[in-house]
Amino acid sequence: MQNKNIQLQKEVIFDKLTGFFNYKKFEQDILLGPDKQTNTGIAVIDLDYFKNVNDTYGHEAGNKVLQEFSLFLRERLAYKLNSKDLGIYRYGGEEFVWMFDPNNFSDIGKFLKSMQLELSKLPLGDQNHLMSFSAGVSFSKNYKFNLKMTFDIADDLVYQSKKTGRGKIVIEG
Repeated sequence: MQNKNIQLQKEVIFDKLTGFFNYKKFEQDILLGPDKQTNTGIAVIDLDYFKNVNDTYGHEAGNKVLQEFSLFLRERLAYKLNSKDLGIYRYGGEEFVWMFDPNNFSDIGKFLKSMQLELSKLPLGDQNHLMSFSAGVSFSKNYKFNLKMTFDIADDLVYQSKKTGRGKIVIEG
């Protein structure tokens, strides 16, 4: 019975496909959660041209690409997580939100660009798709530590990066 309860709890907060926190957990932690009085970085990461993979090869192929991209993110971001409150969320489709401690980075832009370069050489899925991602990054210290506002800015920045071409990282300020 206890194992069943643990499994149900996991299903409530984790995305089954990627293993990351799901939208419900994102909503609790960021959109509706209390503001933290420490600076928190939020990066919105969007896998570029993912719709083309889904439309051309089908949802199964798209799911495989998402699973492999999720593994890529986990391997590069998880070691930077220093608190159970900071993590990776599947926001929707091919969009992910990473909440992180900016103190762990001397240059977040350089870190994300190195990830971008690695990903560009890593074939994903059965068709060996070479993918890129676009990202927008914002910091809560600029918005009175309000995580929802910080996310909204990061989300706007990722769309701004996509408008000027894919595979770009836009960091506020």
